[in-house]
Amino acid sequence: MAIINNKLERLQFYPFHAIDQEALEMLREATCTRPRSWKNSPFQTVQLLECFGDLTREKITTDVLTSPEIFPIFSRFCGALADPNFSNFPAKKRLNTCRELAAVIQAVRAKANISIPFKWDYTQLKQYEENWKRNPIPFDIARVAYWTGWPVHNRHGEVTYLRLPSIWNSHGEAFANMIHNGIRLYTEGTTADPHYLFNRMFNFLSKNSEKWPADTFQDPNTLYDFFYDFIEDEFKLDEKDASLPNRKKSWNKFIGMIYRMFIDSRKWATPYRYLPLSDAKAISGHHTHIRKTEDGIEVREKLITPIPLHLTERSAVQKLIFQIREDVRVIRSWAAEQSLAVVKRFQNRALLAKNANCLNPDDRSFYSENFVNNVAALFNNITYDVDLSKITPNAKRFKSIAIGAIELTRAIGVPNTRDIYPFQCLLILEHPSITNSFLERFDLYDKNGDLTGFISEGGKSYLSCELESKLISGLKGRKGEAKGRQKYELTETAAQVMREVITITMPARNYLRAIGDERWKKLFIASPNTINYPIISKIPRWNSTSLKSQYSWLLPLFHAHTELRGTALKKYLSSISPGTIRASRCVEEYLDTGSTRLMSEKLGHEVEDSFLLESYIPRVIANFIESNGVRTVQKIAICHALRDSPFLMEGAGFDNIEQLESFIRNHTLIDIPEYLARPDYHSDKTIEQTEEELLVRLSVTSLTALLSLEVAVSQAKDSRLVTLHASRWAKFTSLIVADIEEGINNSLKEKLKISRSYVDPSRMENLIYEPKGGFEFSS
Repeated sequence: MAIINNKLERLQFYPFHAIDQEALEMLREATCTRPRSWKNSPFQTVQLLECFGDLTREKITTDVLTSPEIFPIFSRFCGALADPNFSNFPAKKRLNTCRELAAVIQAVRAKANISIPFKWDYTQLKQYEENWKRNPIPFDIARVAYWTGWPVHNRHGEVTYLRLPSIWNSHGEAFANMIHNGIRLYTEGTTADPHYLFNRMFNFLSKNSEKWPADTFQDPNTLYDFFYDFIEDEFKLDEKDASLPNRKKSWNKFIGMIYRMFIDSRKWATPYRYLPLSDAKAISGHHTHIRKTEDGIEVREKLITPIPLHLTERSAVQKLIFQIREDVRVIRSWAAEQSLAVVKRFQNRALLAKNANCLNPDDRSFYSENFVNNVAALFNNITYDVDLSKITPNAKRFKSIAIGAIELTRAIGVPNTRDIYPFQCLLILEHPSITNSFLERFDLYDKNGDLTGFISEGGKSYLSCELESKLISGLKGRKGEAKGRQKYELTETAAQVMREVITITMPARNYLRAIGDERWKKLFIASPNTINYPIISKIPRWNSTSLKSQYSWLLPLFHAHTELRGTALKKYLSSISPGTIRASRCVEEYLDTGSTRLMSEKLGHEVEDSFLLESYIPRVIANFIESNGVRTVQKIAICHALRDSPFLMEGAGFDNIEQLESFIRNHTLIDIPEYLARPDYHSDKTIEQTEEELLVRLSVTSLTALLSLEVAVSQAKDSRLVTLHASRWAKFTSLIVADIEEGINNSLKEKLKISRSYVDPSRMENLIYEPKGGFEFSS
């Protein structure tokens, strides 16, 4: 087994021994000037060098970095990367790692004004590998176990590495391995990763190793005392922490795991009294996902836009109605544009390949004419065996074609893992019960190679799974094993997204299947960056740290969908995740229906939870909406949002523009009526009376137009192509129709009956779709 694999992020928890402190600072400074790739940071190459140096007993100092001594160390390092005992990196990753480390070393030497430059050419790599194969340096056996790490696998085969280097160094190899075995054996039977408090415990224990040595855990008294100290450290000065109730509950769960992993199995002593627990209580929804901002404001972060806990009713309604709907609209619009662009580029590859004139990248003519066409045809021929690390340098050398591997991959329409994310977002928007477990683990094909995960029956499309059907609704344990077989009906838009995903992942699927890699059965597979070995597409984590290197290409993709710019847009993007998309979409569902039952169903819950809404929005807002009626707020919000719509004169829910302008002027949330601003306000005028006054006086002609548009939108084969204005008018129509049907105005009921007899959705087909070219991809 290789010591180093693709889980390079684990290396950040290893202290430096082979590289001394001064040399480390020079290397760290040099990496700060280097661009970060999609997957790995430049500093990881330094961490790899530390690993190699520690294994081979090499010492790297500033004198070594600035002298010729670094040349043989570098060559041995690059040669060892091809050794399966050291790393399992594919050829491209080995090349990129050596190239990056060479650039970092050269930056160090340049800053130190070393006259002899550190030159390196990729053609030297093969010689380095051959030299290492002939004369390898034996690795220090004791350090091999240390650098191999402490992996644990859950029931799904997902790997997590424990942060045990500090424990190895402070408490010894045997103690670290004992900890690892206890957690490993327990985790193998679960679907979750190890509890986050284990890593915090390792950090606390290693920092206090003199007070709490390894034999602490074999004594009933000191074992209890250690956890007493640890709980005090964990909760010190946190009385005002808004997430404290949740953290207390998490601590008690952690203690339960300690018993099952170490005490019940007799790895540790049985303490003289039960290990300390927190005074955790049942947590209601309004205590979860709370954070204090830099300004000291407590906000709930379960939605895309964090909502302050302490808002006046006026600002709360404004935030809830407009911002939540806007968040969902922005994500849907962005995801629709990007997914259609990916499909378009994928389809375009076949057209490019038709004009190819050479399929041999060793032939100079491959680079002379129709270069991109030739690469497209080559990919169609050998798919993921295309070696861009060879093709792109040759293109520059032979014909001065300066094109990077990422740009070339995109040009020929080979999707990568970040291209998959918009499709995943669209599925969540259509079916919020689909969660991360489905996105990363769902099997499209069964063990016999049959397409069983996506089926069509009776003109409808379904997701289906036999053994692990709970994946469809996110592994929600409350469904129970008795309901192990599940068939989940999809909307037409979701079904179309599924068909597109299956199409664009087919080359990767065929490639993996041909070489016997079982991952070919998974739904979402793609290259991690350029044309590389396909992998399961993990959900990207967008936060202020991970997005730093991606803002240059990501921010422009949202400019067409939101007015946010600069820091505001960066903060907005860092809050986007499957969880916040799901939550925002479900709250929007509540705003559309006023039903927590439907909201619960959207989330995949079997039983309606009357407190569910409080998990997503502050209690004061939930109380306000429920006490004042959703219908009134819906009409005010939609009319406000449509005030600049081009449909105002043509699609008309009002007899004339003055009526609508008057409605907006009187009922916009800028001048909210007193009964809306104050839930405790008492008046002889009832909510129902006010709603009746808000009803729009409709003509048969205008109502017919609206009904025709609503039907046209509902019958659209792909809702992503429907314009925002058309969708809003369709929603507005459904609200008006509901009011008429539930009301007592016979005149309006008669108009509705007549209008329905004249409905013709074909009249509106040209109005509801985006104009051609409206979904061009921009970078």
